[in-house]
Amino acid sequence: MAERDLVFDDRETREILTYFWPSYAKTITRMAMSSEARRFAQQVLVSAIDANYAQGRAAMFSHFLNSRKPDPGMKKQAKKLADKFHKNWFRHATQKDLLNTELYSTMTDAVAGKYRKIIDDLLISEWSASA
Repeated sequence: MAERDLVFDDRETREILTYFWPSYAKTITRMAMSSEARRFAQQVLVSAIDANYAQGRAAMFSHFLNSRKPDPGMKKQAKKLADKFHKNWFRHATQKDLLNTELYSTMTDAVAGKYRKIIDDLLISEWSASA
């Protein structure tokens, strides 16, 4: 994503990263938010929303099977993405979908796992830059 396409500020970037990697919350809170970190957080949220819609009803069945409620924590960020919507970011979600996004834990866990190495590398590089 180009710099001009970055939607989230430092605080929102921290919220997104902490949402996906709560065990890194202290480190994320202290790190400087570079464009790379903002780009990564936005990419992760786009991937999670798109994966959620790609799964469709499967996500709802997983929700009921796991007896977990969908986490509404990222609703405001999804709505912000909808305001700045770029259709090519999503393969499955539409602008209308983004207005009512609910991310299920099964999807956020899968996306967090997929990007685990990248967040580790990002935290190391951001920590090194601020030290």
